[in-house]
Order: sequence, then C-alpha cells, then structure tokens
Amino acid sequence: MNKKINKRVPVGLSEEEYRVFSELIEQIEQTMAKIVSEFVPIVIPVVKQMAANKKELKVSEGSDGGVVN
Repeated sequence: MNKKINKRVPVGLSEEEYRVFSELIEQIEQTMAKIVSEFVPIVIPVVKQMAANKKELKVSEGSDGGVVN
C-alpha cells in the first residue's frame, strides 16, 4: 500500500460537475475530498500514459525539427 501524503490541490469544477458530485455526496454520505481522492487511483494509469505520450512527442519534435512522422 502506498503511503498517503496530504497535498491539497484546488480543483475547478463546472456547475454540472459540482452538481453531480453533490448528488453523489448526498447518497453515500462522504466528503467531496474523500470522493475525489478515491477517483485519483482510478485515473492515474491514464494520466501516466498521457505524460509518457507528451514526453515522447516532445522528443520526436526535438529530434527531427518539429516534424512528427
């Protein structure tokens, strides 16, 4: 199990996103912070792949004058 650190990140939500989270909070009686922290491990694999893709793209752009094949 990974040790949790207490880093806070402000997150901007649209009114619709906030409404959906609020409805979930009412149903499961947890805080928004708890719900969001439970979503993070689910999306981390996607975020890691996005970061790797961006890094690879930068390397490709730098190695051939900006042209990606």
